[in-house]
Amino acid sequence: MSSILQKVIGLMLIVLMSCAAWAQTPTGTSTLRGQVMDEQGAVIPGARATIILPNGKQRSVVSNANGEFVIPNVAPGRYTFYVEFKGFQNFVKTDLVMPSNEPLQVTMTVASVAVETE
Repeated sequence: MSSILQKVIGLMLIVLMSCAAWAQTPTGTSTLRGQVMDEQGAVIPGARATIILPNGKQRSVVSNANGEFVIPNVAPGRYTFYVEFKGFQNFVKTDLVMPSNEPLQVTMTVASVAVETE
């Protein structure tokens, strides 16, 4: 096989592989991003942010050191979204509409403590 033919075949393989990779990228999706903070504005790293998909499945991520979270490849639609972190009341947002052009600001409220007395 001539070297020119080998180069042409190699180039065709590269083009085909890149087309296959492009075809696997979700189209028409957006990214849900935001930041989790407490009532005083301090960031909350390690909070679990979860979106409930229309089929009932859940996708969860954990907020980073800056309290930021990113859930990529969310199809357009209405979702239930919640954030949980120990010591705080769960944040719940029903009817979250995607796509959303604005980052979601989540403010967590410290959970009340039940005091037992005798």
